[in-house]
Amino acid sequence: MIEDIYAPYNKFIYATEKVIKKRKNHGSLSLFLEQLDWAKESKLFVVEEEISWMFNTTKPSVKNKILKLPFDNIFLNDSFKYLNIKIHGINIKSFCGTPGTQEEKEKIVRDIFKEEKITASEKEIKGVIEETLEDPPTIKISALLEDEDGRGLFEIFSIRVDNFEVTRFSKIMQKENKTIHCRKKIKDYVVNAILFLNEPRVITYDINVNNKRRERSGKIPIPTLLMTRIERDLKQYISIGYKNSPTCPLGYSYQVMSHWRTLKHPKYKENIGRKIWIPPHWKGEGIKVNQQWVLGK
Repeated sequence: MIEDIYAPYNKFIYATEKVIKKRKNHGSLSLFLEQLDWAKESKLFVVEEEISWMFNTTKPSVKNKILKLPFDNIFLNDSFKYLNIKIHGINIKSFCGTPGTQEEKEKIVRDIFKEEKITASEKEIKGVIEETLEDPPTIKISALLEDEDGRGLFEIFSIRVDNFEVTRFSKIMQKENKTIHCRKKIKDYVVNAILFLNEPRVITYDINVNNKRRERSGKIPIPTLLMTRIERDLKQYISIGYKNSPTCPLGYSYQVMSHWRTLKHPKYKENIGRKIWIPPHWKGEGIKVNQQWVLGK
């Protein structure tokens, strides 16, 4: 059924509304009310299987790159599994910093720690205040997770657009989070999605959905759809990588991780400095060499 296409978005909305009902007198209520509004006002990007594979397997390039959303608020309509956790939809929203004077910003930070009863040392709180005063633009990420027992929970954190690092406040919040091992996976997925949407060979545009018909059918209204038109060479590139990556001929071979490459050689002429995506692939022929990947911190 066509409704299955929007299943991640539907689950995200239902789960957020459920949390709001349970937290009527809780300090974090405003957080989830905002989250609900953002999801409903987002541009909904239905992530196709091949593109999802690319977002999940690519090692993000962070060199000399500033993250920029083509729209301020995007919902990544996708479901995938990481270890024992299922991810059902990710909402990403850009922020330009905290408004107010130095004293007002410091008060906002201390009030949040107090109201949310967050355990943190004075040194950690001052670190968050310092970063808030520095005012780096950030991207807020909200992901709906489902653990192996079928329980749903949200992973909410922010990353800086200049270095892709998780903000100090989010790092403090992760102490009590049981699904912290998913955070790097979600962050890499989001960074890859943003880099993809900013790729010169990917054209983005939006279309409206006929929600009157959906409402008459008792379905959740869908926000404006974010569509992409991928140039033929890049589309074929992704398709070939997706279809051929698990296979290799006889002989010896090793796997090369996917990554973003910056063109630097003089032969590229006017394309020097341009980033292109290199899909994961097998190099050489035959038996796969046993490899161990060392992840950077």
